[in-house]
Parts: sequence; C-alpha cells; structure tokens
Amino acid sequence: MSLFEVGIPLIVLFVVFGLTVGILFGFFGMGGSFFVTPALLVLGHSAPTAVGTGLAFVF
Repeated sequence: MSLFEVGIPLIVLFVVFGLTVGILFGFFGMGGSFFVTPALLVLGHSAPTAVGTGLAFVF
C-alpha cells in the first residue's frame, strides 16, 4: 500500500524523524528546519522537497 507513490516505511521514517527533530529542537529553542533541510539533502531528496519540508516544520 502506498500514498502518493511513497511506501509506508518511508512515511513512518518521516514521521519519526519529524517528531524527533521537533522534540529535540523544541527543548533547545531552535528551528527544526535548521536540521531538517540539510539532513534531507544528505538523504538524497531534491532541494525543493527539502526546503518545503523545512518550511512545513516552521509553520
């Protein structure tokens, strides 16, 4: 089963990654996109996807 051609394990990875970044950076008062954007670029995602995901964490 997939959502927008993305497998369930990848969706779970994104959710866990988002929760981890949100909790850790929430403790330290830093923006989540400070860590998320470079991490997604290292994982091989395109730049627009990485920046858009970082913006979603800001909002």
